[in-house]
Amino acid sequence: MTAPVDRHLLASSMSWLLAGIALIVLDLRLETFDFLFDPVGGVVVALGIGRVVRATPSTPVALPLQVLAWLHALLLVAVEVGVLTGELAVGGAGLADTTDATLLWQVVATTETVVNAVGVIALAQHLRRCLTGVASDRWRQVTIAWSASLVALPLLLLTGALELVFLGLAVVAIAGVLLLVSLFATRRAAEEDALDRDFGG
Repeated sequence: MTAPVDRHLLASSMSWLLAGIALIVLDLRLETFDFLFDPVGGVVVALGIGRVVRATPSTPVALPLQVLAWLHALLLVAVEVGVLTGELAVGGAGLADTTDATLLWQVVATTETVVNAVGVIALAQHLRRCLTGVASDRWRQVTIAWSASLVALPLLLLTGALELVFLGLAVVAIAGVLLLVSLFATRRAAEEDALDRDFGG
């Protein structure tokens, strides 16, 4: 028999994920001083993923999801070191700019971006299996969008064609919006369901 979803914990975990994403993406710097330290956001996301796994039934991707979350946090530390040492530049939307970086730091930054995308896909797959109805379908759409962004990643990193770069950016932006909408919607649905259960509705 499948364990039920802990709606209170699931709603809380969505808040942790949203907070962690905000710490990573809203990168406020004054030269090399980082006011919102990206690795802290990575740790918050990893802790949020742990809460998601505890709140939901076990799935085949639950353990890989947690491993990816902590690997991503470690890679964010590496990227931050690269930025502080001047090996990497500060890019937009939480992505490091590898334009003038050495091969090692290009690999580090690219790996962080890929692990991030694969981790989101794993999260979406996990929640798609644990939730039902519209909620499950919503995370199926996140899976499709982030899989497309993973395919579009080489367009951003390797090509010089401006049209393809804009196409890749559009795909990544749409995937990001879908993720945020799904996190907010899942949190709200979990909170409402938890209230209904608490009050016998």
